[in-house]
Amino acid sequence: MRVLLFLCVVLAGCDPAPTPAKAPAPRTAPHGKPTAAVEVRLDAVDRGGGDYDVTLTATPTVATDALELVLDGRKVAAGAVAAGEARTMTTRIHLGGRGREVLGSAAVGQGNRRRNRAASTWIGAPQVAPAQTITIITMPDGSEVAEVRE
Repeated sequence: MRVLLFLCVVLAGCDPAPTPAKAPAPRTAPHGKPTAAVEVRLDAVDRGGGDYDVTLTATPTVATDALELVLDGRKVAAGAVAAGEARTMTTRIHLGGRGREVLGSAAVGQGNRRRNRAASTWIGAPQVAPAQTITIITMPDGSEVAEVRE
């Protein structure tokens, strides 16, 4: 009995084994789903004559094993990047009169997981909203109703 009491006192005085450090939890969006641990920004500069320089800037919020940038269909692999270290990609786009939307994205890889974040910007002439088509329908009781379709 004394031996058991002695073991309890000795074991109670020992430090417990250190717990291993946990990996940081993946970032989550307001809807609760995991998101890419990277901030993405697109900037456009008008060079005149219908030419625009569009720059994609991607900044990982955690260290990543692989970073891939995609801008207007062109891809660049940036490899391993430390947290807070920005990578940029610039491309020149020529417009033939009308404006258009340009898309850019950054994909980060950590181990066997891969997440993507995208951004877009409009270049060129301002986007024009399509005209609404309104049809007037006469009901059986004689009242008229406007039907709007987009």
